[in-house]
Amino acid sequence: LAWNFDPIVVIPIALAAFFYARGLRRWPERSRVHPRWRTFSYYFGLFVLLMSVESPLDRLGEHHFSMHMVQHNIVMMFVPPLLLLGAPTTPMLRGLPKWVKRRLVTPVLRSVVWKHIWRTLTFPPVAVGIFTVMQWAWHLMPGWYDTALNNDLLHLFQHFSFLAVSIIFWWNIIDPKPLHSRIPMGFRIVYFYSAMIPKHILAAMITFRPEPLYETY
Repeated sequence: LAWNFDPIVVIPIALAAFFYARGLRRWPERSRVHPRWRTFSYYFGLFVLLMSVESPLDRLGEHHFSMHMVQHNIVMMFVPPLLLLGAPTTPMLRGLPKWVKRRLVTPVLRSVVWKHIWRTLTFPPVAVGIFTVMQWAWHLMPGWYDTALNNDLLHLFQHFSFLAVSIIFWWNIIDPKPLHSRIPMGFRIVYFYSAMIPKHILAAMITFRPEPLYETY
């Protein structure tokens, strides 16, 4: 039950925490629009992410399918809403180095192509679609799951892909202040549960399969 402390994971999480804190220090008038509970939510999200992929849970997931599914559900269903409730957009933009904002962030934010891509990805049917396809592909495409279990870099990519599509999915449920979801509040319930149906179907297919689906286990 060893801890991982993989630099590929730990360093980005540490940078995300640092730049967020730096942005808050540069935003002294934030108390009304960015209460303390948002800061707690963001850092708790980073902590949960770190624990899910670097704690002994990750090693247990390599030997027990149930533990691996617990890990995936933490990454997809708990971490993204916690991070988005932390409203990271303004603190991160304030906290990033000037050269990063000037050379990378500003050109992307001003890009018409990027805006079109992002609006397409966060369009509710598309967001639910990629959220579903990513889960079904990793679990049902021949050899994908076993290969990821036996290749550390591919395993990290698997977790990153789950996190990325989940952030896009949750973006339409939790307003990532100062931005807003395009879905009216009441319809977000329908949006959420419509995405859970194929997730549960996949779980049932794996659970009631008469023989083991993954050779590694």
